[in-house]
Order: sequence, then structure tokens, then C-alpha cells
Amino acid sequence: MLTVWKRPKLTAIMRIVGSQNRSEIELDPVKAYRRGRELDALLPRTAPPVVRGVTRGSHAHFNRIDDERQRQIARALNAANDKS
Repeated sequence: MLTVWKRPKLTAIMRIVGSQNRSEIELDPVKAYRRGRELDALLPRTAPPVVRGVTRGSHAHFNRIDDERQRQIARALNAANDKS
């Protein structure tokens, strides 16, 4: 006997739990999508340029490089927040 699982119906209602001010959340999905695209477009400008070409190294070496890039991005984002 074959059992067919039905997917639960998803509703478009978002329930916010808690007493914090959530006014910064955009409830309109189209506006939220557009705002997300705008924010995503800002991120590449904060990242340092990636060195092109072939690089050889251990996994730990590349993890250190990735960690340093993430720190530089975080510093750039934090510096931008401090100015505003």
C-alpha cells in the first residue's frame, strides 16, 4: 500500500511573538523583496577585492584567508554603521 503525504498549506500570515518594536520588518512581500535586493547590492562594495588566479594551500590556510576576509567585511560594515 502506497501512502501519499500531503504538504501542509502555508498561509501568508506572519505572526510576531513578543513585545519588542518590530516596525522595521516589512510585511509586504514585494517591498521586502525589493529592500532585500537593495541591501544585497550594497554588500559587494564592502568586500575587499578577491585575488584572482591559482593558489595552492592547505584547508586550514584557506580557512584563515576566509576568516580574514569576513573580518574585513565586518569592519567595513561596522564602520558604515558608526557613521550613520
